[in-house]
Amino acid sequence: MQKTTVLLADDNLLLRNGLRALLEQELDIDVIGEAKNGQQAVRMAKRLHPEIVIMDIEMPSMNSWEATRKIHQQSPECRVLILSSYGREQYVRQVCETGACGYVIKETASVDLVMAIREAKLGNTYFSPGICRSLLERNRGLNDRPPVELKSSKIGGAGAAWYN
Repeated sequence: MQKTTVLLADDNLLLRNGLRALLEQELDIDVIGEAKNGQQAVRMAKRLHPEIVIMDIEMPSMNSWEATRKIHQQSPECRVLILSSYGREQYVRQVCETGACGYVIKETASVDLVMAIREAKLGNTYFSPGICRSLLERNRGLNDRPPVELKSSKIGGAGAAWYN
């Protein structure tokens, strides 16, 4: 079995250590590096070629939006998952515009992160269930049209309904 390679990018050493310990329990995931700021994440992604970068939304020296854009420019095959304490719709929207393939809330990271990594590896998107719920509720209020299912989008292993 070929393992999914992951780069962790978070300025909090304790959180990085916890994420590494969580992911090392998984037989199909290999943490190949850790970055403590956005610039370091970009450099390490270029050098190590991870399949997935788990990036904190608030990074010093280069924010996650810019770091994600640069990683996509340098390594288009690398997928970035954002890890955040914030579920604000504004952040989610900005993250999606950068090309990130998902958004995981830190409160649920132990449950959602492994699933998000596996979905990203398959080329799918993943958002924590609370984010999906809030986006769907907001969009239901804005549109009376039926949902359009995007074939390339998956959330928690099930097709995601998005409104155009």
